[in-house]
Amino acid sequence: MMGTKAYQEKMFYNFSLNKRVPRDHFLRKVAKVVDLSFVRKLVKPYYSYTGQPSIDPVVLFKMMLIGYFYGITSERRFAEEVSLNMAYMWYLGYDLDESTPNHSVISKARVRYGRGVFEQFFQKVLGLCVKAGLVDGEKVFVDSTLIKANASLKSLVSRQDLMKPQYGPKEYVERVFSENPVDESSLEDSPQIILYMTKSRCLYLPGKSDSQT
Repeated sequence: MMGTKAYQEKMFYNFSLNKRVPRDHFLRKVAKVVDLSFVRKLVKPYYSYTGQPSIDPVVLFKMMLIGYFYGITSERRFAEEVSLNMAYMWYLGYDLDESTPNHSVISKARVRYGRGVFEQFFQKVLGLCVKAGLVDGEKVFVDSTLIKANASLKSLVSRQDLMKPQYGPKEYVERVFSENPVDESSLEDSPQIILYMTKSRCLYLPGKSDSQT
């Protein structure tokens, strides 16, 4: 007898996001070999010592990394993809009932950090991925000479199994910045960056919306 599938929304679900993401998923491999603890040190100069906690900067850089790996240069699109794709949510550390950051958060982060910070991030992370044999280094390092080989002899894998990025890191950052111009009016509530020089250090005083980026 021919069956019929009828959708009926449940009030409660017995569901594990961790179990749903395949064990051999590429982002699981990335999470295993890439330690992103350096990100907070990289962006620490751009945050104040007071105010409301911001969105974890590691999450923002992970979103950019997802966009890079899967060839997405539109901020709106990869913000949307992150909210729909369970593997992406898992990699960011969000569960199904949590709202992921929207595209404006990425825009504000780009304004705050600048291109140089993102380029440093990509060069470091992709270098680790290439050395681990996860990413094809020919495209990644077309404009750099950070490493000498795609992988060590102990981690060699078939070239057809390697992630082959569509862009080099600098090219990707350039595309994201050029294809996603920041509308000044959309940043009216973003932090006011005011620098006060003291004898020992330069202080950053956040605006009223510092918790949004």
